[in-house]
Amino acid sequence: MDIGAGSGKFTSVLVEKFPKSHIYAVEPVSNFIDILNTKFGSNKNVSIIQDEVSHLLSNSAFKRNSLDGIFGAQCFHWFATRSSLEVFHALLKPKGYLFLIWNRQTYDANNFLKELKSQIIPIYDDEEKLKSIKYTKLRPHILDLFAPNDLFSRVTNFITFKDAVVQRGKIDIVIDRVLSKSTFGVRSPQERNEITKNDSRFGH
Repeated sequence: MDIGAGSGKFTSVLVEKFPKSHIYAVEPVSNFIDILNTKFGSNKNVSIIQDEVSHLLSNSAFKRNSLDGIFGAQCFHWFATRSSLEVFHALLKPKGYLFLIWNRQTYDANNFLKELKSQIIPIYDDEEKLKSIKYTKLRPHILDLFAPNDLFSRVTNFITFKDAVVQRGKIDIVIDRVLSKSTFGVRSPQERNEITKNDSRFGH
């Protein structure tokens, strides 16, 4: 399961790495569901399901103790609660795994990204507000959820991959990356079109 699948970036990784497995792409936001259907609608090994973590146990698509792994890429901070872990524990097989993944922000890597961060991101994504609500104590809060050690045994606090994946290409890649942010995904088509126009301006 790819929980909080968003625009399907990590779903694509799972499809590539596990070609013989069935992947459940679970996402609550309608805009992202449309994108997932466009990307994976014809793939018989991918089921696209619009739902929230709190409702998964009552969803007929899932059975208890049935999943080999649950992956949460760039999303667990939105539903980092004890009840979420209980849902995951119930869905996973006895020796199943829960993977929580985050990217490192690289907006300061070059002048282009610095301008993107200063001119575009603040307009649509209230990052400071998000930090105050969700991110300020992100790691301690999440690690505290695993402290009882009764649902999941923590292998390590975190793993950093030395060979990071770097995306290179035309401005479309940048636009797609920006629009994949959760706070952009929930916006109206008109607002998303405006974001696309402003992002494109930086490509020239």
